Amino acid sequence: PEHYNIDFNGRALPWEAIKLIPFVDVNRIIEAEKKTLKPNQFTVSELQRNSLHRPFQYIYLRSANGTQVSTDVKDMPGISNSKCIKQEFAFVGVKPDQEYCFQPVLAQGVQLPCYDFPSLKHLE
Repeated sequence: PEHYNIDFNGRALPWEAIKLIPFVDVNRIIEAEKKTLKPNQFTVSELQRNSLHRPFQYIYLRSANGTQVSTDVKDMPGISNSKCIKQEFAFVGVKPDQEYCFQPVLAQGVQLPCYDFPSLKHLE
């Protein structure tokens, strides 16, 4: 939206405030997408690239000497003589129904200098 309300909620600076914007009407977006996109506009490889997949990780291995295949061979060729291997990323401690669920948490031992402050440096 071009105009929206801001709730400072006791904060002084604009970037600390909460921007009050309306919820997105998903059905409206889907209908607009249907009007905009043409049938068969995307190739099979583009449709596959835009779908949900299990995540992979690339691990450096000095003895590796393979080719990493590009997802967009037309504009970006694969990487030959790659020193990486591609493995499916293993979720440790994640239940199957939470497989693709991102949970923002701090790494063990990390402490914030001030609660809810957007920077690691702060004024006294």
